[in-house]
Amino acid sequence: MKKSLIIIAMLGILAAMTSCGNDTATSTSASPTGTGSKTASTSTTQNGTAAASAESIKEPESDDSLLEGANKYGFFPVTEQPQTSIAVSDLTGTWYCGNDTIRFYSCSWSSGEFDMNSNGSETHGSVRLEYSVNPDNTQDIWYNLYDKNDEFVIGFHTESGIQLTDIYAGQSGTPHYTRPLEPDLSQTAEGVEAADYLGSWGCDRCVITISPNGSDYVANIEWKTGGGETLTHTKWTYDLTYDNSIAAMVCNCGGTCEERVDMSDGTYTENTRYTDGTAMFVMREGMLRWSDNKEDIANGMCFYN
Repeated sequence: MKKSLIIIAMLGILAAMTSCGNDTATSTSASPTGTGSKTASTSTTQNGTAAASAESIKEPESDDSLLEGANKYGFFPVTEQPQTSIAVSDLTGTWYCGNDTIRFYSCSWSSGEFDMNSNGSETHGSVRLEYSVNPDNTQDIWYNLYDKNDEFVIGFHTESGIQLTDIYAGQSGTPHYTRPLEPDLSQTAEGVEAADYLGSWGCDRCVITISPNGSDYVANIEWKTGGGETLTHTKWTYDLTYDNSIAAMVCNCGGTCEERVDMSDGTYTENTRYTDGTAMFVMREGMLRWSDNKEDIANGMCFYN
């Protein structure tokens, strides 16, 4: 019985995930028909399809209808970081679906905050890493968004990988939000200053810290890879100058790269990979790109602070 109820709750949630950008939608609402129900509403889109809003989710009539540990929408909190590198912090930045946007910030592996602008309405709340249980006892992990009143807004299927460019809601895959990896450098440099680069910027297990160094600047980068039998710590150091003509931090010579490999038996090796590196750091619209001209090791990576 409990499994049946949790399945019903999940179907209600999936029905609530709506498409973005339906500016011409009209809606009708119905009064609650029973204990524990919210106002139900539907909207008709331009192509004639109907979608239910989050308000149409029926809440359970008592705590007995929930599986132990699940919230009222049938989701469980993820209490240990998944081995597959899934993390809420991978969402950091601004995502787009037509004219709609979601900005994720202050994120850890398990939770964060968001600001959503959809069809002219703004919503602020929290994003959480949660899972649902399927009828065959398999699990699906979700990035779930809740408003400031702890009401469900939308959920996205999780993806593993340090560079997410697409997230999809529900089983239908709509709305579909995207995040461009490449900033438009030619159109967004205006207003960027050297001070905008200062601080720590992260991408997965790599952290870039840019600090003042006299009249110039210095970038210190640490990147941990591997695990189990070996754990590799790689460090880069670049002396930087700020090039105002392109609004970028530049290292023209002398960049160093050092590596330490720790073994599971407690031993380690150290190695200086090079001392003649060059690099450029470009920040646009809150996203930092690191162009390593020696090995191009950071190709495709985006850093956020």
